[in-house]
Amino acid sequence: DALPIFSSAEKRQYLNSITHHEIQKVMLKQILKYFLLGYRYVILDIPLLFETNRLTRFMKHTILVYCDPQSQLSRLMKRNSLSQHDAEARILSQLPLRSEEH
Repeated sequence: DALPIFSSAEKRQYLNSITHHEIQKVMLKQILKYFLLGYRYVILDIPLLFETNRLTRFMKHTILVYCDPQSQLSRLMKRNSLSQHDAEARILSQLPLRSEEH
């Protein structure tokens, strides 16, 4: 399996427990920097915003960008040079779209 992290919830949770805190610290520092520079708005691209649910309290607005499932699958396969099996495993590791709509 080329992408074991997307096939194992336990491995994903372990990786996330190691990386998310540090990534969020860097993001928050960047946000603060831009506000101190006088920017009123900062746009963030956060793939796991709803899965982690830790940064949503800092968001005034969120915009969810999505496409139909077949387009999502084909775009992911093309962008990351993934097999259909690996792309489907990655998609299944994410929250279902209905869970992300707020």
